[in-house]
Amino acid sequence: MDQYIQYTQEQNCKNKILYNLKNRSDYQAGGYFGKSALYYIMFAVTKMVLYATIIPFDTNEIFSNNQNLTQELIKTMINATEIIFLFYCLKAKNNFTEDQEGLKILTVALGWSLADSLCLYLFYYFMNATGDEFTWEYIQTAIQSNIDLIEKIGIVTLILCIQKLNSENKINGHIVIILLAKYIFSNLGYNYIQQFKNSDIWKNIQFKIIFAFIFAILSKIIFNMTIKSEEDKALEAYHKMKSKKDKKD
Repeated sequence: MDQYIQYTQEQNCKNKILYNLKNRSDYQAGGYFGKSALYYIMFAVTKMVLYATIIPFDTNEIFSNNQNLTQELIKTMINATEIIFLFYCLKAKNNFTEDQEGLKILTVALGWSLADSLCLYLFYYFMNATGDEFTWEYIQTAIQSNIDLIEKIGIVTLILCIQKLNSENKINGHIVIILLAKYIFSNLGYNYIQQFKNSDIWKNIQFKIIFAFIFAILSKIIFNMTIKSEEDKALEAYHKMKSKKDKKD
């Protein structure tokens, strides 16, 4: 145990020496934040092009409540291309260290969600800002935007875990399945699952909040299992050092 404490103290000394170097990434997080927003714009343009070219336009569906399941599946797969852009966004050059994975996730998720909110809601609020009548629709939109942020943090977390497992040549298929299931449920669940089909917007928001928190907790569990903390790394290194010493003895 004394050897473990000594090893931990040595690691802490190294961390203190590199403290100033690591803190520089905090000042450069703004650049990575903007880069995340740029990747979102690229995704949004790609999404619009795919929607316009792949999904056929049918005027009858505009006045009908019936939805084409095939088209909805295609829309789901187009929305899932977000994973690809987030994957390359996380791989883009940045100054975050391995100890700052949480900050990296938060930076990408916030930059992505900010660009998403501006594209979706800016003109909507701007056009209705001069209205004299207040409606709860604005509050509902704000809540929905925060729900999307929670889900985005979970998505970025799982994609980072996929990258980590890829670098270690470990199986990551279960995380890919969870991500795809999330997109399928988000796009189809509220339209085709009878229990979630509801015309009451507040009840739909309640369902989305519950789903977002379940997804966030699941992402946190997978993150803790995949990304090891400094204490875990020190403990693992101590056990390896101890086992080598026992073999020599």
